[in-house]
Amino acid sequence: MSKSIVAKLGLLVAASMILLAASLAFLAQRGVDQMSRSVEQVAERMLNEDIKNKNANDERSAETYGKAMSGYLASIAATPLWDFDEESLQNYAKDMLNVPNVAYAAIFAADGAPMAGEKKEAAHIKAFTSDILREGKTIGSVEIGLDTTYLAELTKASEQTRDQLIASFSAEASDAESAIVRRILLFAIGIVAAVLLLNVIGLLRVVAPLRLMTDVVRDLGEGEGDLTVSIAVKTKDEVGRLGMSMNQFIEKLARLVIDVIGIARRVGGETRMLSDLSGKSMDSIELVNGAVEQIVSLSETNAAAVEETNAGVTEMSATAAAVAEAAGQCVQSSAKTSEFTKDVARRMEEVANDIDAVSLRSQENRTKMSALAEAVDSIAGFVGAITGFADQTNLLALNAAIEAARAGEAGRGFAVVADEVRKLAEESNRAAREISNLMTSLSGYASESIKATEDEERTLRMVVEKAEALQNTLKASMNELSSMDAELNKVSDLARTQSLSNTEMAEAVNSIARGTSDIVERLEGIRRSTMDAREAFESVTEQANTLLEGMEEMERQLGQFKV
Repeated sequence: MSKSIVAKLGLLVAASMILLAASLAFLAQRGVDQMSRSVEQVAERMLNEDIKNKNANDERSAETYGKAMSGYLASIAATPLWDFDEESLQNYAKDMLNVPNVAYAAIFAADGAPMAGEKKEAAHIKAFTSDILREGKTIGSVEIGLDTTYLAELTKASEQTRDQLIASFSAEASDAESAIVRRILLFAIGIVAAVLLLNVIGLLRVVAPLRLMTDVVRDLGEGEGDLTVSIAVKTKDEVGRLGMSMNQFIEKLARLVIDVIGIARRVGGETRMLSDLSGKSMDSIELVNGAVEQIVSLSETNAAAVEETNAGVTEMSATAAAVAEAAGQCVQSSAKTSEFTKDVARRMEEVANDIDAVSLRSQENRTKMSALAEAVDSIAGFVGAITGFADQTNLLALNAAIEAARAGEAGRGFAVVADEVRKLAEESNRAAREISNLMTSLSGYASESIKATEDEERTLRMVVEKAEALQNTLKASMNELSSMDAELNKVSDLARTQSLSNTEMAEAVNSIARGTSDIVERLEGIRRSTMDAREAFESVTEQANTLLEGMEEMERQLGQFKV
């Protein structure tokens, strides 16, 4: 990978957090702007309402003021009006003009005739009237014209004050807005830094076991795996469960490899012993073959002596002493032949015992090789389970990637983790295939070894059968030699006593000749059987060497694992 998963996720989280911070700053700016405008609008409405209320109060005050002035003028004008003191009425009306905001003051008689002052008409003048009472009777009226221009000036002053307050508030709100945005930005930067730090720490905790599992699977796939390693699992999430499964797989694989190596070494040792026993058996067969050749030579000598005896008997020209001497030589040759035959029988019995031992070793080897094949099949089955687990992990990673894609921006980190898990599953699948190929090779070696062992057992059974046949033949030969000794003794007795007829002597000599010929033929059969046995043992030795090479190759392949 060009970049580690931590770098990828760190960049992704950093970009996400920066985008989030920018979004928060933008939203905060908008929120503060809206809040500032809202507060400004509320303040403006409140000020407008206050101005409106103040104007209403001013109008009510002006109303009260006008009524009060007209009432006052009516009260002081009652006596002059009753006395028809126009001068005083004029003075009262004139003095009222000195009162603030009074535009005019007029006094009228009961019939409405003007008594003092002058009424004015204008839009900004508001008239207030009051009756002049004398002893409860209306004797006239007064009218005060109140100039309301000051109300407009008050309203204008209030509006100016309002505008100044709003401008001041806007400036303060802008400063407060800037301060709030700065605080939000600082807070967002702090949150981003904290989240980035927490994400990096979390990612390191997640990625560390994934990296270790990737290294272990890669080493297993390359055939140089350390089966003593244990993945430290501290979590109970998907990564933790994957690590525990990987530890179980490594532990079981280590036990199986140890068992297979032990079986291979034991089979190799047994195979070496089998090869040594085959070599010893071949040496014994060579000795037997030499002894048989000596017996054949002696038998041929014996046959020649018998022929000489037969010629002596036929011609009857030789003396009985010559016949006795020839018969004695035959007896000596027969005795040597019997001795060699016994030695051959003894050696054949040793060969048969060696063959039985080799057959027993071969059966043990076949049993161990069957156990080895079962162990290899068990490893292959477990590797198949790991392959299925890797496929399921790959499917889960694919589903996680789909869900992360649906989650959008917030799911990118999970998508990267899912991609790394998928790669780990593919690496596990590849390593499982490598191990499966190795187990296939080991299974092939085991099958070939079992087949070679079965061939050895069949060959050894044939050798045992031939050895038993040789033993039976030797027993028959020994019986023939015993019969021949009896005949030779009989001939010797006949020659010494010369009491028997020449016909009986000739028949005895012919019987000896036939027995000698049978012995020679049987000895030839024994020699052929020993040659067959030698070839069989050579085949056993060759197959044992092949089996030993296979065991050494298997041990070398398994030796790549550290257990």
